[in-house]
Amino acid sequence: MRAITFHISVPKWFLCKGLGRFRKSVYWGRVSTLRLRDIPEQPLPGDDWVRVRPLLGGVCGSDVEMILLGNPPDSFAKAFIIEPVVLGHENVGVVTERGPAARDVPEGMRVNVDPVIACSARGLAPCPSCRAGQFCACHNQAQGQEG
Repeated sequence: MRAITFHISVPKWFLCKGLGRFRKSVYWGRVSTLRLRDIPEQPLPGDDWVRVRPLLGGVCGSDVEMILLGNPPDSFAKAFIIEPVVLGHENVGVVTERGPAARDVPEGMRVNVDPVIACSARGLAPCPSCRAGQFCACHNQAQGQEG
């Protein structure tokens, strides 16, 4: 799959922040933190997962903040650990593959991707937020399976 990825290093951070004060194009150009690259396709994380081929993808405010290096420093610390960070999590696509337990979602179905991966999708017991239906406030965002 081809994806726009975010790569950060301490020298690149200083270079982009310094030059970016004078030319915003630095954040999008050759010295930027962005790369278009091929990412190997991973197996489905579980029998109840589906693979979606994106048709349209959005760039949200958190993506822009990451590109412009405006996020808090702890965001960049996480990027060092889980690199590459694939940008774009607001997608509309078509289901191209499904696990055997994903019977309600046929291949070829158009879907809107919810970027929140809550407890149930991670194979964890529901946290208080997920039990209340507030999946975007899941207490276990950094645990369990990631997809």
